[in-house]
Amino acid sequence: MDKRWTGWLLFSALTGSVLAAHAAPLQVTQVHGTVQQGARSVRLLDMLDDGASLTLAEAAILVGWDAQSDRRYVFAGPSRVTLTVNGPVLAGSGSMQVLAPRRPLRAAPNEATVMAGAIMRSATPSAPAPAHAALSPASTGAPAQQADRVLPLALATFNWRNRPHIGDWIFRLHDGSGALVHEATVAAPRYRLPPQLLLAPAQAYRWSVAWHDGSAVVQGPSQPVQTMARQPVVMPGAHASAAERAGAALLLRDNGQLEQARQLAPALLDDTP
Repeated sequence: MDKRWTGWLLFSALTGSVLAAHAAPLQVTQVHGTVQQGARSVRLLDMLDDGASLTLAEAAILVGWDAQSDRRYVFAGPSRVTLTVNGPVLAGSGSMQVLAPRRPLRAAPNEATVMAGAIMRSATPSAPAPAHAALSPASTGAPAQQADRVLPLALATFNWRNRPHIGDWIFRLHDGSGALVHEATVAAPRYRLPPQLLLAPAQAYRWSVAWHDGSAVVQGPSQPVQTMARQPVVMPGAHASAAERAGAALLLRDNGQLEQARQLAPALLDDTP
């Protein structure tokens, strides 16, 4: 056999082994209490790679999203969590809950990213979702191919590009027929839907922002969003772990059942942004 061909096969095998040994990182979509990675505090939207070692204090809760499997991991303290290629390893008296994918995976899950609990997927490879997970209706123009974005029914967070403006932003949400569902005046270039606003499941909506550029009011392009379908929730028993209760609360929140969700995890599902 040609030595060059043999070398290529060896290189491919080694490369494949390295890739196979690398698991997708977890992105932090929710954190409550004290969670440390070494001397650094873990924060919302942090990316946790292979080998990361986390320490959760008593009553701390961490929710991480795995883009490759579209699963959410819920960890509760006190515990120590180590991320490995075979999945998270838990040590201590805390607990872990794994939530099934919220929707069927696309052919290219590596084109998905997460934004504070919202899943965003590219409709085509030519229009990938932004790596920083920020939606940008205030940009100079809408992309040629709109992304397929799936949001929870409530507490969805929207971000857009900041640009010179006077005063506040005007956030608007319309349903599929074009009727205005919600409007809010926002000081910062981000907004989270209020918990009392419950959107219909598995429905298409559109959102946009408007601002005053110093001479006139500018209306940004409308962006499509799609709410998730309702999913069955198995209510935890009396002796369920903290992670199991938090996991069930997240599913209830996705379904818009906010009061039941808060009863299970009041600290994790408060009304603060």
